[in-house]
Amino acid sequence: MGTVQRGPNAEPHIQWKHVDGPLLVCRDGTPHWLTIAERLWLRLGLTTLEQLDAKHSHEPHVVHNS
Repeated sequence: MGTVQRGPNAEPHIQWKHVDGPLLVCRDGTPHWLTIAERLWLRLGLTTLEQLDAKHSHEPHVVHNS
C-alpha cells in the first residue's frame, strides 16, 4: 500500500474499524497500522494524533515558533 495524494487541508485520522486493525492515515496519505503501544498511549493521553502523524508521515514538517 503506497501513499495517496491528499488535499492541502487534509487532516490525519484513524480508521478504528479497519479490517486489518486500527489504521492511521497521515496528512500526506501515508498509512500506518497502530501498534498496541500506540493505541494504549492514545487512550491514556500520552500521545496525540498530531504527534503520531509527525512520526509516521513521509512529508517534511515545518516547525512554527510562536
